[in-house]
Amino acid sequence: MKIYKIFILMFVLVLSSCESLELDLQNDPNNLTLEQSSPDFLLNGVQIDFRDLMSSFNGSTLGVMRYHSQFGTYANSVDNLTLNGVWSTAYRLRSNVALIKDIADSDPKFAKHYAIARILEAYLFATFTDFVGDIPFEQANNPIEFPNPEVSLGEDIYDALFIQIDEAIALLNMPSTEPVNDLFFDNGDVTNWTKVANTLKFKMYLNLRLINPTAATSGITNLINTASLIESANDDFQFQYSNSSSPVESRHPLFRRGYLPGGAGGYMSNGYMNQLINGKSNPDPRLRYYIYRQADRDPDQANNAELPCSVNGNPAFVYCYLGNFYWGRDHASSEGIPADGILRSVYGIYPAGGAFDDDSAIEASLNEGLQGAGILPILSSSYVKFMQAEAALMLGTPGNAASLLVDGITNSMDKVTNFASVPATFAATSADIQTYIDEVSLEYTNAADNDERLNIIMREYYLASFGYAIEAYNGYRRTGFPQSSALAGFPMQDPVETTTGFPRNFRYARDAVLSNTSLDDNTVFDKVFWDNNPDGFIE
Repeated sequence: MKIYKIFILMFVLVLSSCESLELDLQNDPNNLTLEQSSPDFLLNGVQIDFRDLMSSFNGSTLGVMRYHSQFGTYANSVDNLTLNGVWSTAYRLRSNVALIKDIADSDPKFAKHYAIARILEAYLFATFTDFVGDIPFEQANNPIEFPNPEVSLGEDIYDALFIQIDEAIALLNMPSTEPVNDLFFDNGDVTNWTKVANTLKFKMYLNLRLINPTAATSGITNLINTASLIESANDDFQFQYSNSSSPVESRHPLFRRGYLPGGAGGYMSNGYMNQLINGKSNPDPRLRYYIYRQADRDPDQANNAELPCSVNGNPAFVYCYLGNFYWGRDHASSEGIPADGILRSVYGIYPAGGAFDDDSAIEASLNEGLQGAGILPILSSSYVKFMQAEAALMLGTPGNAASLLVDGITNSMDKVTNFASVPATFAATSADIQTYIDEVSLEYTNAADNDERLNIIMREYYLASFGYAIEAYNGYRRTGFPQSSALAGFPMQDPVETTTGFPRNFRYARDAVLSNTSLDDNTVFDKVFWDNNPDGFIE
């Protein structure tokens, strides 16, 4: 019932203004004024918008990062329409945070409402900057003075966000009223929100590693030594979906992608599934939790209509069909789509809330598994351990990189394999998990140099980030890993079709460029400020 109430409240607040908001946020009579606003309604709106925005960034990147199959070239996935909805909603969220500030300034008992809103705003705009680069920030949301706000440099936005996060942490500790609804933690838990804020700073410092290693090392070391970070599953920053579609759709987007009537929309990535199946001596213990097989037969590889890649002779198809009923597609294939919607492999029980693969090969349907009650794993403890491992290896920050690598794998395995009750016959065992960890540890020990070690860390980070591509997208641009090597296998398949190059950032939204005369269009080859890696070093 909690989620239903939140959505109803959200409708009261912001739904009526969705269509008319643009980047410069001209005065909208549908928006609530300060006198009409409830801080709880506003915070509900901020939380729901944040969830939707992070889900949108994630959804735009899952194919690019080969978690599921990208159809055709990168240009098909990243154009000036990709972030149209994201753009307007992000600045609407910022406007609502400003209203909460006004309320908290006049009544300090709402300090915690404002603190949570500020953390979410900072997380969103750090992500926005990581994806797009220089965006309107300092002048944005001030249409009277700046009707056409100019962009702020990415590094300046980061600097402002570091200050904003610290201010939010201070606000969390002020005596104040608990929010009516906290969609992420238990009634505005100060400890959890402080850990999210600190860990967000850690993420941002790590992104600075290439351009300002001194600041990155100092900031990360200080956080490890003096601040509380996300450490365990109890700290994880995630959104819990439900299994309901009424009164509004609240099932996981990836569940809806694979389990609605008519068959699966899209394909899983052959390259990613290959890593789970063949990347180690034994299949990854998370395989049955991540991927659900609808099929109980192999495709007819002589039938072009059923498996086009098997007969076209294109050597770019490294995998085509993986065997054992795993139906997917190679990266960036745009071949014809057969009537195989009820045969394709789909997202499983984690994190999408779908079905666990118990060899039943039942058609994916609305009644399978958790029926959509999955999670959006925005910032999990496993991610943090992998980030700490990278920092320890490359910057010399506190901690042992090899041990932190093992901690990251362990936290991921624990979270995934304990996500829901599954048939014991097919469940991952502690022995399976230990075998996996021992194999990776030996790889790491035998690595020739730090590049090989970092490749292994980023490969395991990539595998653990299944269903949440934002972390992988940042890590891939920052490190160039995971890549093919003697140890790492083939985690990132090159595109099947000729492309114009991997998108180093996302395009400005078309509607934003049309409505803001200060905004010039960008390209997917423009790099965000912390990415100083060479052109073409990733595909």
